[in-house]
Amino acid sequence: MRRSKMEAPDERYDSGAAASGRPEPMPRTARFTFDERASRGAAAAVPDYLADANLFRRTYVRTIGESEGQPIDAVAAWFIGANASFHKLTSNSSTEAKRTVADAAADGIDGLVFDYVLTGRYSETTLTGTLELEAGDLGMVQSTVEVVARAHRPHMASIFLPRARLVEALGTGVSGPDFTLRRLTQAPLAAFAGAQMRLLYELYRAVSPSDFDIALESAADLLLHILRRELTLGLPKEEQPSDPFERALAHIEAQSHCPGLTPNTLARTVGVSRASLYKLFAGRSLTVAGYIRDLRLRRFVDALRATDEASIGRLAWSCGFDMQPAVFTRLFKRIYGMTPRHARAALQSGRAIAPKPAVDF
Repeated sequence: MRRSKMEAPDERYDSGAAASGRPEPMPRTARFTFDERASRGAAAAVPDYLADANLFRRTYVRTIGESEGQPIDAVAAWFIGANASFHKLTSNSSTEAKRTVADAAADGIDGLVFDYVLTGRYSETTLTGTLELEAGDLGMVQSTVEVVARAHRPHMASIFLPRARLVEALGTGVSGPDFTLRRLTQAPLAAFAGAQMRLLYELYRAVSPSDFDIALESAADLLLHILRRELTLGLPKEEQPSDPFERALAHIEAQSHCPGLTPNTLARTVGVSRASLYKLFAGRSLTVAGYIRDLRLRRFVDALRATDEASIGRLAWSCGFDMQPAVFTRLFKRIYGMTPRHARAALQSGRAIAPKPAVDF
């Protein structure tokens, strides 16, 4: 595939030395870089990379599946922090990306990449195997190995940690199969790490670089703790409920904020068939979709009570509702008998609200 011309990073979002043109100090100043490639016309050249041109610039990307032959419709952005980097990807395309060992060495990016999928699907294949991630999944891949990544309309948040920091924190060389490809979704604190990465995704450029770097450091420290525990203790089976229904409830509690949490993804995570999952809930006079929806609605009500600034649509999305605000308003009114705005006013005046009795689910 023909390489597209390398583009200089957009410095409108840089801060400090990077924006002024002065030599950048070490450690580098926290800064945002933004590489927008959204909705390109058919005549536009299809880029062969999705990330910033000065980072993973030697990644070759092509459209696949439903997007075959279409221009890549994606927005990718980086935040370069003092000790870690953050990557945000929002894509409406299905793509395949490949990086060889030589590509990684030429780019000089040496460390681990932690990927959290908000929506869509994403997989990475190395010589040691394939890691498949869906909404709510957390995974890790070595940045210096050959990898083929396949993305299907993903919204993703990724954190890169350099090798020097990893070695210092873990007390071991970051090499071997333990550090090549790893699923972290079932780690006890994976849901917390995912929530932090989701917030970084949502707050990108909404706060100052210095504040964002503080939040990024907090997420990076948690990822290091998760990886350290994985390497030293593994995941004790006794920490996972033995009953599949209890496992399902625990996963819903942890991942209800993810729009991609569905009965299908829940069944795969719990390790039962979709029909078996439905029977587990039906035996308790529940439905899977109804239980997920009602938990999201309760958390939305809590969010309404806590803030009078965030928009209804933004709050709904943060609670896992991937729908137009008007559609969500109709759903909420059907369940609670009032619009979200009226509910907010009631809650903030001290009145309680509750679902209508005998709602037809």
